[in-house]
Amino acid sequence: MKLATLSVGGGPRAAVELANGNWLDIAAAGGAFDSLQSIIEAGDAAMSALRSLVTQADAGQYADAVVTDPDLLAPTP
Repeated sequence: MKLATLSVGGGPRAAVELANGNWLDIAAAGGAFDSLQSIIEAGDAAMSALRSLVTQADAGQYADAVVTDPDLLAPTP
């Protein structure tokens, strides 16, 4: 699973890569993580939650939270 920090709407957002190469804005999809640091701190529970979000997004849910051709930022500040 690839994670990144993207510039979305002028601010940094934690994202996870989807099967099609697009990115899912985790917070916009209702995820509880707004930064890669919060994902690191939550550990295995975060990874489990992200796998579920990715499965749902790959199935067509959260279309409004999908980012194509993003600007990548440094992973953590």
